[in-house]
Amino acid sequence: MSTVGTIAVAGMKAAALRLQGSAEAVAGLHSGPSAQAAGGASARSDVDLALALTQALEARVAFAANAAVFRGDVRMTAALLDVIV
Repeated sequence: MSTVGTIAVAGMKAAALRLQGSAEAVAGLHSGPSAQAAGGASARSDVDLALALTQALEARVAFAANAAVFRGDVRMTAALLDVIV
């Protein structure tokens, strides 16, 4: 894998981690210590839902952009190998 491909994969991993973090924040709205104390699900007020959803959308776009770079790198490498062989 080329340097460009390696960077794209790292970007996809980072975007996946950001998406996971925002998903955990949203999931935390319906669980946590306050929910356990109440005996059921209740919303935590320390999570900004709009921010978490915005971060999820940003992570999705970042992942898609890095995937496009990776695909371009694969195509470019294949074209180079076709020329050499």
